Amino acid sequence: VLLEDPADIVCVNDPYSNLPALIKIAMFINLYEAQFAFMFVIRRLSLGRLIYILVATPTPGMLEPVLAIIAPILDLVKFANLECSVNSMPFPVTLYSGTKIMGGIYFLVEQFSWFNIVKARRIMINMNPMAGSIDIQIYIDPFKIEVGGFTLLEVRGVTQEDKFTANMAIQEKIALRARQAEEGKRAMKALKKEVKLVPRPPTCAKGAETCKSCARAYNHQRIKIDCGAGGRGYVISNISDAVWGAAGTQPSFDYNPTIGRCEADEVPKGRMARASVRETIRAVGKICLGEEVCEFTPTTTTLGVVGGVNGTLALTVVAECMLEDTFDRVAAEAEAARAARGC
Repeated sequence: VLLEDPADIVCVNDPYSNLPALIKIAMFINLYEAQFAFMFVIRRLSLGRLIYILVATPTPGMLEPVLAIIAPILDLVKFANLECSVNSMPFPVTLYSGTKIMGGIYFLVEQFSWFNIVKARRIMINMNPMAGSIDIQIYIDPFKIEVGGFTLLEVRGVTQEDKFTANMAIQEKIALRARQAEEGKRAMKALKKEVKLVPRPPTCAKGAETCKSCARAYNHQRIKIDCGAGGRGYVISNISDAVWGAAGTQPSFDYNPTIGRCEADEVPKGRMARASVRETIRAVGKICLGEEVCEFTPTTTTLGVVGGVNGTLALTVVAECMLEDTFDRVAAEAEAARAARGC
């Protein structure tokens, strides 16, 4: 994680950059469910810079002038960022380090240059056979190859307000709206505390610090994970268990649907065909953690494809509800711990 944003690492006497080159390899293996994912990343590294790293000395000597002549020739083909990954699952896998491995086969190269003739700002290919999807994005600057005044090849590419620039602007606006929504949520929490609204009965029996709520829905139907809206003082703090799989073969699951009164700790699974429980918990948590009430529609786009199942799917969730103040304190402590580790 430190090398992703090397604020305290500086390269000295490096003609390429004061930022270090990065080679990262990430791997995920689940032997129980026969799942794997592999990824490697190369950033700020070219053949010329690699030779500098291997040969150059801290104090410039006789080799540096030779390298200065050879390196530009070796760097006629270069790129700023290269990412390649293979994932046997149709959905992304996020490792504990925060590294995200895309589903299917993924290839990305940015700021690519071929003999200073063909320049691509971004080439991305994502093939996901299990999900039946393919995504290709290519942003190329204009170039022309001529011989004796005759044009052999010309690509007009992207110019002025191009798709790449427009897409970046769209992503910035989406991020801004997300920040504004988060700020609005915090402001509403502060307002409710300030005006001291008359509290409704607590979600958990006798005002306990934690309790559980359970929910179940078929695919393409709304599921509602409820810890009590309207000033009850509880939010979804953890997804204890979540199963996304074949509805017809899931064992019977009887639970109390009243909010905060579910006594189950896990969802019975038996031999039902299902997606990775770990990834299902992660996906639901990403949507719901910190919310009083979480409603969404479970689909294969949201939760991934379940191999060998063509019929009805169902999502079953056991969620933990926690006092909002306790949740905020625990979240702040976790954030402080991550910051102390440099993550």
